[in-house]
Amino acid sequence: MAQHKTPKEVFDSLQRSGGSAVLVDVRSPDEYKEEHASSAINVPLPALSSSVKEFMPYKEVYMICHSGMRSAAAAEIFEKMGQWATVANVEGGTTAWKEAGLPVVSE
Repeated sequence: MAQHKTPKEVFDSLQRSGGSAVLVDVRSPDEYKEEHASSAINVPLPALSSSVKEFMPYKEVYMICHSGMRSAAAAEIFEKMGQWATVANVEGGTTAWKEAGLPVVSE
């Protein structure tokens, strides 16, 4: 089962990763444009399986969505592949990320 991490834990991991970690927002492009964690890249959940190779260089992969449901499903998919040292879902998603005072980009 994939790990669950608080937004602050994920933010801190991304900061100290030296580029070996990635935050993936699995929402639709429109949702992503509206507001997203500043360091997140957008790969919608339906496209995630076909984009796996993009994430092979990373050691840590963190999934985020609006509230944590879609990203939990995405994290489970990646966890089963067993290719990364860390696969985790951001608890509470972008909503919790913003509430924690972490940087977001809004359209």
